[in-house]
Amino acid sequence: MNSRPSDAEGTQVAACGVYSSKVELQHVIETLNQAGFSNEDILLLLAPAHPLAGLVRDLKLVAPETSDAASSGLINWLLRFGAVVIPQVGLFIRSRDFLHKLLVEPITSSCSGNAAALVNLRIPERDAQRFGGLISDTGGFVYVSCEPTQSRWAREILSNTGAEEACCLHESPQVPDHAYAK
Repeated sequence: MNSRPSDAEGTQVAACGVYSSKVELQHVIETLNQAGFSNEDILLLLAPAHPLAGLVRDLKLVAPETSDAASSGLINWLLRFGAVVIPQVGLFIRSRDFLHKLLVEPITSSCSGNAAALVNLRIPERDAQRFGGLISDTGGFVYVSCEPTQSRWAREILSNTGAEEACCLHESPQVPDHAYAK
C-alpha cells in the first residue's frame, strides 16, 4: 500500500503528463517502472475515445475459461495500477489513496468530466480544466504520486516519453501564454 508522499507543508507531491493517443502508454509505464516508480502510485485517466478505452469498452466479460488471452491481459495490466479512470467506460481502483481522493473525499468544484477527476487529484482547477480539454477527445493523462525528491525526475520521464505537457503538482506547467487564451 502506498503512503501519501508530501512535502514539508504536507502538500501532496506528484508529477503528471498529458499524452496524445499516438503515444504508447505501456512504454511510458515501463519507463516509470524501470526508474523505480511503483504501479500502485500511478493513475491513468483516459478519454472515452482513447484506443485503450475502446479496447476496455469492447471487452466481452465472459467466464474465465472462454475469455481470450488479449482481454485477460488487458484487464490484468489495468488492475496493476493505483487507479485507471475512463469516463463513461469504467473505473479500476487499487490504491487506497486514489480511492480516498476520487470517491471518499472528492473536491467540489465547477469542473466536470475529466477536469473534475483531475481536481480530485488536487490539481489546481485552472490547470485541471486545461488538461481536461487536452485529453477530452482521445488523449491520456498519467499521474505519478511520488516522494518530494522524485517529482522532478518523474516529470522528466513523462516529458521524455512524449508528454505534450508535464509538470509537478503545485508547479505551473510550462506552456505558452496563448494556451490559456480563449
